Amino acid sequence: MKKILMVALVLVATLSAHAALFINNNTACDRSLYIYASDANLPGPCSYYIWLKVPAGTSQAYNNTGALNAPGYVWRDASVGPAGYITMQANGSWDAASLTPYPATPEVGRAGSCAPGNMVTVTAGCPYILTWTSLGGGNVLVDIN
Repeated sequence: MKKILMVALVLVATLSAHAALFINNNTACDRSLYIYASDANLPGPCSYYIWLKVPAGTSQAYNNTGALNAPGYVWRDASVGPAGYITMQANGSWDAASLTPYPATPEVGRAGSCAPGNMVTVTAGCPYILTWTSLGGGNVLVDIN
Protein backbone atom coordinates (compact mmCIF):
# COMPACT_ATOMS: atom_id res chain seq x y z
CA MET A 1 0.00 0.00 0.00
CA LYS A 2 2.89 2.34 0.81
CA LYS A 3 4.33 1.91 -2.70
CA ILE A 4 0.95 2.59 -4.33
CA LEU A 5 0.57 5.78 -2.30
CA MET A 6 4.11 6.89 -3.17
CA VAL A 7 3.54 6.25 -6.88
CA ALA A 8 0.31 8.27 -6.75
CA LEU A 9 2.06 11.15 -4.99
CA VAL A 10 4.92 11.08 -7.49
CA LEU A 11 2.52 11.16 -10.44
CA VAL A 12 0.55 14.09 -9.00
CA ALA A 13 3.72 16.02 -8.15
CA THR A 14 5.21 15.31 -11.57
CA LEU A 15 2.40 17.15 -13.30
CA SER A 16 3.20 20.47 -11.61
CA ALA A 17 6.88 20.24 -10.69
CA HIS A 18 9.81 21.59 -12.69
CA ALA A 19 12.56 18.96 -12.66
CA ALA A 20 11.60 17.43 -9.33
CA LEU A 21 13.72 14.80 -7.61
CA PHE A 22 12.09 11.97 -5.63
CA ILE A 23 14.24 9.67 -3.48
CA ASN A 24 13.15 6.45 -1.75
CA ASN A 25 15.40 4.52 0.62
CA ASN A 26 13.74 1.14 1.08
CA THR A 27 16.74 -0.43 2.83
CA ALA A 28 17.41 -0.93 6.54
CA CYS A 29 20.51 1.31 6.34
CA ASP A 30 20.91 5.08 6.45
CA ARG A 31 22.50 6.21 3.18
CA SER A 32 24.77 9.02 2.00
CA LEU A 33 23.52 9.89 -1.47
CA TYR A 34 25.47 12.08 -3.87
CA ILE A 35 23.35 13.92 -6.45
CA TYR A 36 24.90 15.43 -9.58
CA ALA A 37 23.32 18.22 -11.64
CA SER A 38 23.96 20.99 -14.18
CA ASP A 39 22.46 24.39 -15.05
CA ALA A 40 22.95 27.26 -17.52
CA ASN A 41 26.05 28.51 -15.65
CA LEU A 42 27.81 25.13 -15.91
CA PRO A 43 25.86 23.17 -18.55
CA GLY A 44 28.13 20.14 -18.78
CA PRO A 45 26.65 16.97 -17.28
CA CYS A 46 27.44 16.50 -13.59
CA SER A 47 28.98 19.97 -13.15
CA TYR A 48 27.69 20.18 -9.57
CA TYR A 49 27.28 17.69 -6.78
CA ILE A 50 25.65 17.67 -3.35
CA TRP A 51 25.54 15.19 -0.47
CA LEU A 52 22.22 14.17 1.09
CA LYS A 53 21.54 11.96 4.10
CA VAL A 54 18.67 9.57 3.36
CA PRO A 55 17.63 7.69 6.52
CA ALA A 56 16.52 4.06 6.26
CA GLY A 57 12.90 3.56 5.22
CA THR A 58 12.29 7.20 4.24
CA SER A 59 11.46 9.24 1.15
CA GLN A 60 12.50 12.76 0.16
CA ALA A 61 11.33 15.13 -2.57
CA TYR A 62 12.82 18.34 -3.99
CA ASN A 63 10.83 20.53 -6.35
CA ASN A 64 13.86 21.64 -8.39
CA THR A 65 17.65 21.98 -8.19
CA GLY A 66 17.34 25.41 -6.57
CA ALA A 67 15.46 23.85 -3.64
CA LEU A 68 18.81 22.51 -2.43
CA ASN A 69 20.25 26.03 -2.03
CA ALA A 70 18.51 26.10 1.37
CA PRO A 71 20.42 26.21 4.67
CA GLY A 72 21.96 22.85 5.48
CA TYR A 73 22.62 21.98 1.83
CA VAL A 74 25.78 22.86 -0.11
CA TRP A 75 26.18 22.49 -3.87
CA ARG A 76 29.79 22.09 -4.94
CA ASP A 77 31.50 22.69 -8.27
CA ALA A 78 32.62 19.23 -9.39
CA SER A 79 35.68 20.65 -11.19
CA VAL A 80 36.97 22.20 -7.94
CA GLY A 81 35.82 19.60 -5.40
CA PRO A 82 34.86 20.13 -1.75
CA ALA A 83 36.15 23.73 -1.67
CA GLY A 84 33.96 24.86 -4.58
CA TYR A 85 30.74 26.07 -2.90
CA ILE A 86 28.24 27.36 -5.46
CA THR A 87 24.55 28.27 -5.86
CA MET A 88 22.43 26.23 -8.28
CA GLN A 89 19.74 27.74 -10.49
CA ALA A 90 16.20 26.42 -10.00
CA ASN A 91 15.97 25.43 -13.68
CA GLY A 92 18.93 23.04 -13.56
CA SER A 93 18.74 19.39 -14.53
CA TRP A 94 19.32 16.30 -12.42
CA ASP A 95 22.12 14.29 -14.01
CA ALA A 96 23.18 11.39 -11.79
CA ALA A 97 23.18 9.81 -8.33
CA SER A 98 25.59 7.67 -6.38
CA LEU A 99 26.08 6.02 -3.02
CA THR A 100 29.81 6.00 -3.80
CA PRO A 101 31.41 9.26 -2.56
CA TYR A 102 32.69 12.01 -4.86
CA PRO A 103 35.06 11.96 -6.81
CA ALA A 104 34.18 8.38 -7.85
CA THR A 105 32.15 8.06 -11.06
CA PRO A 106 28.43 8.31 -10.26
CA GLU A 107 26.64 4.96 -10.28
CA VAL A 108 23.35 5.82 -12.05
CA GLY A 109 21.96 8.70 -14.10
CA ARG A 110 20.17 9.99 -17.14
CA ALA A 111 21.26 9.00 -20.62
CA GLY A 112 24.14 11.18 -21.77
CA SER A 113 25.24 12.10 -18.25
CA CYS A 114 28.42 11.11 -16.43
CA ALA A 115 26.90 7.83 -15.16
CA PRO A 116 27.32 4.51 -16.95
CA GLY A 117 23.66 3.41 -16.70
CA ASN A 118 20.40 3.58 -14.76
CA MET A 119 20.78 0.61 -12.36
CA VAL A 120 23.56 -0.83 -10.21
CA THR A 121 23.64 -3.68 -7.68
CA VAL A 122 26.12 -3.69 -4.80
CA THR A 123 26.36 -6.76 -2.56
CA ALA A 124 29.10 -5.68 -0.12
CA GLY A 125 28.39 -4.14 3.29
CA CYS A 126 24.72 -3.15 3.51
CA PRO A 127 23.71 -4.36 0.01
CA TYR A 128 21.58 -2.25 -2.31
CA ILE A 129 20.15 -1.85 -5.78
CA LEU A 130 20.24 1.79 -6.91
CA THR A 131 17.96 2.78 -9.80
CA TRP A 132 17.39 6.02 -11.72
CA THR A 133 14.00 6.44 -13.41
CA SER A 134 13.23 9.43 -15.64
CA LEU A 135 9.58 10.37 -15.15
CA GLY A 136 9.40 12.92 -17.98
CA GLY A 137 9.66 16.70 -17.85
CA GLY A 138 13.06 16.48 -16.16
CA ASN A 139 11.54 14.74 -13.13
CA VAL A 140 13.49 11.84 -11.62
CA LEU A 141 12.88 8.99 -9.19
CA VAL A 142 15.93 7.52 -7.40
CA ASP A 143 15.21 4.22 -5.62
CA ILE A 144 17.51 2.56 -3.12
CA ASN A 145 16.35 -1.03 -2.57
